[in-house]
Amino acid sequence: MAPRRGALKVLTHQLRRNRLRRDRLSSALLVLLGCINLLSCAQSLPLVPTGPFPEDTESIRVQSLPPPPKAQTIPLQHSSQCRWLDGSWDTNGRAWKWRPGSWVKPVKGCYYAESQASYETTEAGLTLRYRRGRWLNQKTTEECTPAPPCSPNATTD
Repeated sequence: MAPRRGALKVLTHQLRRNRLRRDRLSSALLVLLGCINLLSCAQSLPLVPTGPFPEDTESIRVQSLPPPPKAQTIPLQHSSQCRWLDGSWDTNGRAWKWRPGSWVKPVKGCYYAESQASYETTEAGLTLRYRRGRWLNQKTTEECTPAPPCSPNATTD
């Protein structure tokens, strides 16, 4: 019987040690999940103000929809005044060209109308039209001066 008691003591000790390891692992996992949750609630990327195109905005006829947006690594923000302008596809009516996103300083009183492709009904039937992204005045919807790029030499304020 003595060897059995010894074996039982060893088994009990191993179970306690495994339970402690499991409890520590569970605690560590909870801390990790808490950190991930905090990071997911962090402030989002500061984007340029956006808005709609006026109904009479010039468009061009295109043969195809633009490709899907490209993934882009966003560089550090150099100033709290800088806002991120997403990259987009642009066209001359024949070929699509990617314009990468960048940090810009929006002009006060202006918003960015993002590029858009849409089907429109005309006398010739259904046609695909494209409106190039542009900066517009919030009050008059007339074109604004494009937002200047943020300088990498700007200090964070």
